[in-house]
Amino acid sequence: DLMERGRILCRSAATGKEVLLRYLDRLGPNHTYLAPSFQWGDITHAQARRSMELFATEIVPALRAAHAAVPA
Repeated sequence: DLMERGRILCRSAATGKEVLLRYLDRLGPNHTYLAPSFQWGDITHAQARRSMELFATEIVPALRAAHAAVPA
């Protein structure tokens, strides 16, 4: 299963943030490329938009803060 192997993340914002911060920590500062996808399958436009809003307001700031804390 792709979700179990960590290839697909379909979770709450809090869990998604925790998982992505763990990946960032494991991969290091020079491996931070991320290509999220928010609308696929039967997800409605409204659901995808809400996911994007949560990603932008709850996850991205945490990833930026963690990245800024890593020495160059």
